[in-house]
Amino acid sequence: MLLNTTVDDSSPLISYEPSGGWIGFGRGAINQTGVEYHEGTFTGTWNPNASATFQFNGSSVSVIGGKRNDYGNFTVTLDGENTTLCNANSPNIEAPSRLYHMEMTQGWHTLVITKVGTNLTGMDIDSVSSHFSH
Repeated sequence: MLLNTTVDDSSPLISYEPSGGWIGFGRGAINQTGVEYHEGTFTGTWNPNASATFQFNGSSVSVIGGKRNDYGNFTVTLDGENTTLCNANSPNIEAPSRLYHMEMTQGWHTLVITKVGTNLTGMDIDSVSSHFSH
């Protein structure tokens, strides 16, 4: 049995740091191509070292967000050990888009997304999906 759970960026299950370092864009948020984000919201930052943490029980996880020409690098750390450098930069707007995906052993995991670089580039999170296989 496979159970897919999608958590919207506005859910309290995603913890954003520092306080005030992320901006939530409310219901009806769309990108410039007219495509609506999951639940019509996304949360973005331009702050270096701003982070978002999500804990889940599963065997894979995906981070969905936007790719834009003024977005840049971020890291994703799984369980405090495996860090992956990712990039949300694209010459064209691609939102929502899968920014990260990882498969792992079934169990409890902690995912930390950290914006890296300068305050000249940003990133956003639309949702996080986890997959539980039993």
